[in-house]
Amino acid sequence: MIELKNVSMSYGGKAVFTDFSRDFAPDRAYGLTGPSGVGKTTLLRLIAGLETPERGTIRRPEDRKMRMVFQEDRLLPQLSVLRNVMLETGEERLARALLAALELEEEAETLPENLSGGMRRRTALARTLCARPDILLLDEPFNGLDSALRAKTAALVFERMKGNCVICATHDTEVIRPYVQEWVALQTDEAG
Repeated sequence: MIELKNVSMSYGGKAVFTDFSRDFAPDRAYGLTGPSGVGKTTLLRLIAGLETPERGTIRRPEDRKMRMVFQEDRLLPQLSVLRNVMLETGEERLARALLAALELEEEAETLPENLSGGMRRRTALARTLCARPDILLLDEPFNGLDSALRAKTAALVFERMKGNCVICATHDTEVIRPYVQEWVALQTDEAG
């Protein structure tokens, strides 16, 4: 269980969260929604431990592997697609299976600079899935993908993570609707 209790956070004097409390179960998929600037990315970064709240507490399970897919792909430019996907685990068989499922098998030896934005996005998702996380944080994970690839990629991600915790921040709620068990709608009135 991930527990946020009375979390407050601000940037440059502007409150993002004030006394925000929320629990996330270890075996559910959540969709974070709300307008731009309401704090979806900040919430993910707080959960991941990349930001420290000004007040309040965040408890994360120490025995569960957590990974995050950022809005930026964050691929290592000197490594091929396959090597980027294998980066954490070295599992070539799983990496190749994920690349095939994401229609990237022909790009296995390609460097990231030679990929389209959608290909880089799918590579970042494959790398995270190859790590076999127990908790997956997704920040606009399907941006840059056409509608058919968005649906296929979302299905793969949520199927691979079934029974684990997924928290997905997105403006594209339709693509994740079939997989989300609970929606968390962040409002501007939660700030300040």
